[in-house]
Amino acid sequence: MTYHPDENYMNRIQTNVNTYFTGDFNITQLNAGDIDLSSSRSSFFRSDCFTVSYTYCSWDGGENPVGDACYNNPDGGDHVITVTQTYCFDGGADETISDPDGDTNGGGTSDINSNALPLTPCDTNSGSSGLEGSDGTCLNEIEVNLNNELEDNPFKLIEIDCNQIQNWQTLAQHEAPSSVQNKVNNLPSSFFNNFEIQSLEDANGIVVNMDYFPVTISTLPNNPITGQQYTADEFLDYFRRNINDFVDGSGSSFEPYCEIPSMCQTETDLWNSNNPLGAVVYINIPADDGVIICTEYTNSYWYFMTMNAPYAGNHPVSGTRQFGYEQNVDGSYNFFVRGVDRFNSLIHSGFADYVIQTDPFILADNLWYTFQENMKDFVNNNGGAANVGTDSTNRPDWQKVKDVLLGNRPKSDLGCN
Repeated sequence: MTYHPDENYMNRIQTNVNTYFTGDFNITQLNAGDIDLSSSRSSFFRSDCFTVSYTYCSWDGGENPVGDACYNNPDGGDHVITVTQTYCFDGGADETISDPDGDTNGGGTSDINSNALPLTPCDTNSGSSGLEGSDGTCLNEIEVNLNNELEDNPFKLIEIDCNQIQNWQTLAQHEAPSSVQNKVNNLPSSFFNNFEIQSLEDANGIVVNMDYFPVTISTLPNNPITGQQYTADEFLDYFRRNINDFVDGSGSSFEPYCEIPSMCQTETDLWNSNNPLGAVVYINIPADDGVIICTEYTNSYWYFMTMNAPYAGNHPVSGTRQFGYEQNVDGSYNFFVRGVDRFNSLIHSGFADYVIQTDPFILADNLWYTFQENMKDFVNNNGGAANVGTDSTNRPDWQKVKDVLLGNRPKSDLGCN
C-alpha cells in the first residue's frame, strides 16, 4: 500500500476516510540527510531518527485498539485514526542504534542507550499520542521538551514576580465549593470516563506555570449596541458572554459542554446566565482539547478549574485560572487572565539528554496574547482607551515553590516581602 499524506496530516492527528489499514507498528530508520538542517531546531536533531506510525479507534473520545467494529461502524470508519511521528536521538560515540528487526509489515526492535527517548508509542489520557516511560507512564512530547530542561538543572529556581505571588497563592489554594463538587459527582459518565476536577497537587509535572496577562483600560468602552459606556462589571460580563470574540485568531474556542446531549441545554443556559457558577465548558485547543468548570463567580472575576471529562479525557494541565479586573490607584483598570497550573504526567530523568529549546506553554501563552490584543482593539474601537499591559510568566520547579503557594511557608522564602 502506498499513501502520501499531506503536511497537515503529518503534523497533527487526522482522520482520512479513504485509508484504513491494520498491522503492527512500522518503524523506519531515516538518514541524517533526510532531516532539514535549515530548521531553527536543527542543532537539536541528531543523526539517528525513527518514524513511528500506529492506528487506533477514537470512538467514545478515547484511544482504543482498532477492531472490526471500528472499521465497520455505520460512520464509515471515521473513528479510525493513524498517527505518524518522527523522533531523533543522540548519536554520540557511546550510542548504537541498530536496524529494526522483522519484516516490512512492521514490528522490530532497536538497541539504544539509556538516555535516548523511548520508542514505544502510547495513548495519553488527554487524547494525544505519546511515548511510554520506563514505568509505563504515557508522556506527551510537550511535557518531554519542558521537563528535560529542568532535569538538566533540577535546582534552578526561576525568578518569581513578587507583585503576583499572593494572587498565585490564592489560586493554588482554591478548592471547588461543595455545591459545585456535588454537581460534578452527579454528572453522567461514559464507559471510559467520569467527570472529575483535576487538583494542582495531584498533577505530576515538575514545572508549575504561574502567569498573568493584563490589559490596562484608562477609559472603559461603549456598548456597541446602545452606545452607552460600560461600567467595569458590565464590560467583564460582556467579555464572558462573548469570550470567543476576544480569543478569535488563537485557534481556541470556549463552548458550553454538549458532548453528552442531555447536558447541553443546561450548561448553555448556565454559562449564559447572570451567575455561571458550576457551568461546564469545553475548550477546543489546537494541541489537546480540555474541559473546565466555573468554581467561583463574582461581579469582578470568575474562576475556572480544569477537569477530566467524558469525550475529552484529562485537561492537559491541572489548576485554576482567574478572569477578572482590578482597579489601579490612578482610576484605570487592569482586565486580566491569571493562572496557576501544572502538566499532569511525570517526566523521568532518563530523558535528560533529549533537550529542545522551546517553551511548552507557548500555545497557552499565544491564547492569552490574542486575548490581550483583541480586548485592546475592542476598547479602542468603541470609544475607550486601552493598551496591552506587561505580562508575567514564571515557571519554576514545583518542589521549590509548592510550600509557599500552598501557604505552608512564607513568601519571603522566595525573596518576596
